[in-house]
Amino acid sequence: MSEAGGEPVTALVVDDDPAMRALLRDWLEREGFRVIEEPSGERLLALAQGARFDVVILDKEMPGLGGFDVLPAFRRRRPEVPVIMVTAFGGALVAEEALKLGAQQYLEKPFQFRALIAAVRAATAAAARRGDAEETERRAQP
Repeated sequence: MSEAGGEPVTALVVDDDPAMRALLRDWLEREGFRVIEEPSGERLLALAQGARFDVVILDKEMPGLGGFDVLPAFRRRRPEVPVIMVTAFGGALVAEEALKLGAQQYLEKPFQFRALIAAVRAATAAAARRGDAEETERRAQP
């Protein structure tokens, strides 16, 4: 999948399970996304300083800083980048908390390939629309 400028959309997959990262990478690359993999919340915060990515797929449960631990700090640093929270330990209260902390979407493992791809496409399309609206507003100002 490409942005309007032709660059592939880059997804950052943050999960401590190497098999899950590999599966998500395979699914996303099959759909044309570029994928960066990281094993921890700490690495997400380090990359938030300057790495280029368009969407984050973030596991809730990881050793050290889990998804709920890093999401508020990440939102402050990179509010324009959508986050999709994934977890095997979910339920309605967990989904509500994920959205309250700033996740755009929430998926409970195991999820289907189509559900993940639809969530990533929806999140990146919404972010692109916000960016276009902000650019139009900037141009309209004297």
